[in-house]
Amino acid sequence: MHACMSTKQGSWKYFMTSLCGYTSDHLVVHIWEDILGFENCEFYIKRWPKLDGMRFEDVLINFPDAVPCGIKVASYGGKIILNPDDCYVLQEGDEVIVIAEDDDTYAPAPLPKVKEAFYIDIVHPQRKPQKILLFVDGDGM
Repeated sequence: MHACMSTKQGSWKYFMTSLCGYTSDHLVVHIWEDILGFENCEFYIKRWPKLDGMRFEDVLINFPDAVPCGIKVASYGGKIILNPDDCYVLQEGDEVIVIAEDDDTYAPAPLPKVKEAFYIDIVHPQRKPQKILLFVDGDGM
């Protein structure tokens, strides 16, 4: 069984390296493996009717135990949009794509309350043109 597991893991590493464009950066391979593998967090797509009419920027802070990263748009035949505009408004039938630990470990929560405060207008002085002198040594470095 251990030999089969090693072959499976070796194939997975080969796939991840191929996905990353044969990169020599093993960190990139590990990041993709964490995102797309079956250990750690995974992608989930689910319909949340109570989010209909909500802007995506509010959806982002509505899941304390997950990271919303896209929308499966019902009106476009299920087209998936990753990182939609903050102003995108969820429509009836849209599904939210999240990264979460498991499908039963996350749910939308009430929007956090923001304490009202006074707006302070900070005045930035106008920048003046600058003259910069650049020295290059004989080696071009």
